[in-house]
Amino acid sequence: MLLTLMNVSVGNFSLERQPEPARSGWYYWSLGHKQSRFFVWSDEISWVVAALSKLADHVDFTRFGQPGLYPIESHVGPDGGLVWFVYVADKGKALALRRLSGSFRREVEEGQETTEQTRYFNYERAGQFPRQLWIWDRDVLSDTFRRFVAGCAAAFCQMQAETKMAVGGEVASNDVFHRVILSLDDSRRVPLSPGWPSDAKSFEVVDRPLIGLVLEHCQSRTAGEIAADLQHRLDERAVRRLVPWTARYAEDALRGGYFFFVATEPGRPACYQASRDKTLFLSDPLLSSLVPPVSPVAPTDPPTEPVPVPQYEKAPLHQAHRQGWIAGDRPTQYGRAPTPTESRAAILRRFAALPASARRNRWRTLQLLDLYSAMLCNRRAAGAEGVLAAQRVALLIADVVGLFAPGTVPAESVDDVQSLLNEAIVRYEATLGGSGGTTSVRQPSELPRHPQNEEIHR
Repeated sequence: MLLTLMNVSVGNFSLERQPEPARSGWYYWSLGHKQSRFFVWSDEISWVVAALSKLADHVDFTRFGQPGLYPIESHVGPDGGLVWFVYVADKGKALALRRLSGSFRREVEEGQETTEQTRYFNYERAGQFPRQLWIWDRDVLSDTFRRFVAGCAAAFCQMQAETKMAVGGEVASNDVFHRVILSLDDSRRVPLSPGWPSDAKSFEVVDRPLIGLVLEHCQSRTAGEIAADLQHRLDERAVRRLVPWTARYAEDALRGGYFFFVATEPGRPACYQASRDKTLFLSDPLLSSLVPPVSPVAPTDPPTEPVPVPQYEKAPLHQAHRQGWIAGDRPTQYGRAPTPTESRAAILRRFAALPASARRNRWRTLQLLDLYSAMLCNRRAAGAEGVLAAQRVALLIADVVGLFAPGTVPAESVDDVQSLLNEAIVRYEATLGGSGGTTSVRQPSELPRHPQNEEIHR
């Protein structure tokens, strides 16, 4: 069964599903503007459509003055992903969509290639330049762009509705790509996503988002054990793809109150661990006790309302006060945020601590800290969305502090690592105080040097 192609064309903008699927069997899309084309994979299209809607509503190019790349939206996993930037150069300002990749292909002999991992994510390139979709600011601000974005959103909603009809079962249209398992053959059972193969055998609707279902079973278990715990409703490879090490910083894990990590030991399968205690977010909604202390920045117009706590529909802050978990509060641009007692902060730090084996991803974690702390300044998201972004940066700061402990950093990189960390802390505190400006992200070549013999992410 082939669903709506989800093809949208308005003026010089287009989003087109390709007529033939990729080698994986899943269909993919081409996002275009004028002569530029950018491929979007099936598990990225939902994010692309949502990001376009945000960009059409919230990009203020006047805030970005100095030349540089300013990240504002990202969808990055363990192997890379997509990032929207505001690009400022002497010739003008534009939106740029680029793809980060954690590997490259190298020819080992004629007709044969090997894939090699990189320490940092790098931009996919077309020749000597990064491959990107480029949209000038005047085009972003045009009515044509807004009509194109509205058309993409409408086409995606239609595809959700048609998919719901194909799937059947008790599932809302906007949940169909979060709560449905697709059976491809006797052994492949994977999350349903747009562009699913037309020869799918069957569907199964579950009662909650799949990533939450998997996180509930991450109790020092391997991917195979988790799949078995789920009666193989998802296969082992699907489990690994749902909860890679970067899921620690994903909105689903944070919103669910999980502190997730993947423990890897030589010669043993990876073990997945997700510890959950939503009450820790009541006493420290911004996870500020994970951040090395600096002088806090207070908003010029102190708020009176409490900060939203995304882990709850209605946060029972009275419970935290009654339990004696809260020492005081601090004004932030998101609202008045509780500050925990030292004993409560110590519990949070133990919950959030990473195992030593996480060091194999530490250089990419450092890069993610630079990316997400810059986004925190550039996006200026409000409400629960802004609090989640601040939580992510606080967790990344704590992780970098632990992963780059004294004595574990190459001498030639100590100052650069510390400088990046200090800058991220300043960005975090300035954003909480509502005084942070925009900030560009380091290019891969500008990140701290790393030893070539250190174990690399795989």
